[in-house]
Amino acid sequence: MEDADYIIIGSPIYFGEVTAQTKLFTDRFYSIYNNKNRNVDGKKVILIYTQGNPDAKVYEEYTKNQKAFLYDFMNFDVVNTLIAAGIHSKEDLNQKNEILKEAENIAMRIT
Repeated sequence: MEDADYIIIGSPIYFGEVTAQTKLFTDRFYSIYNNKNRNVDGKKVILIYTQGNPDAKVYEEYTKNQKAFLYDFMNFDVVNTLIAAGIHSKEDLNQKNEILKEAENIAMRIT
């Protein structure tokens, strides 16, 4: 993580939270946080969430809290957050041109 230019973390939101696998990964940040020699302050992070609910704002409070209590706490710089709402399958995503375009725009800004 220290050598990465960006950290991209993506997860579906199931039952109002990120997946257990994503939580397992982010829980490992605790050891980084406690490392006196850590070198991740200001690390650029892109968050990508998918959700079946078509209302992109339904989990807004959760994603804001996750940003504040995890990523801001770690002193990461969250430069983009993409919410892909109404996604149940790959086919659903392929029909959501606005989400695909937003993802492409985020990718184009990675330098």
